[in-house]
Amino acid sequence: MRIISGSAKGRPILCPRGLRTRPTSDRVREAIFSIIGDRVKGTGVVDLFAGTGAYGLEALSRGALKTTFVDRSSTAARFIRKNAAVCRFESLSSVVTAPVVPFIINGGITDGTGLVFVDPPYGGSEGIKTLMALSENAKSLTGGLLVFECSSFDEPDVIPSGLEITDRRRYGDTAVIFLMVS
Repeated sequence: MRIISGSAKGRPILCPRGLRTRPTSDRVREAIFSIIGDRVKGTGVVDLFAGTGAYGLEALSRGALKTTFVDRSSTAARFIRKNAAVCRFESLSSVVTAPVVPFIINGGITDGTGLVFVDPPYGGSEGIKTLMALSENAKSLTGGLLVFECSSFDEPDVIPSGLEITDRRRYGDTAVIFLMVS
């Protein structure tokens, strides 16, 4: 895996061994950033269930002001810090080792955040719980964009109020839902 475009184009993204971290493929990331376009420039980004930090690092490479990476795994946090250093984004990165939903409920999404990536583990209920927490607790995100990645076999049946689907794409067994916060 590598950074696809921008100031850190071509820099490698390190990933821990094993199956606990499921990095988004370069192809899917490239498609997502093509859809987002210039929305990333000049905004704050939050990368939830950050894993390797690929989404947030790609956003920084493409002009985001800052990125907050959130993952409950200390191993993931260590790799995110390494990847931020490889890309020379340490000063633009904040890494939080915590469960995602409590992070949101406790005010982790702050003013200036315009883009949130949500990439929960496939096959569980964490994704919908995270969308519920964002719809109820992230009022500073009004007008912001959520990019929600899930298995195409586990797409949510119901989207919480306050979130509006603006686009939906499938890439093999990966689904990506773009949501506007209203």
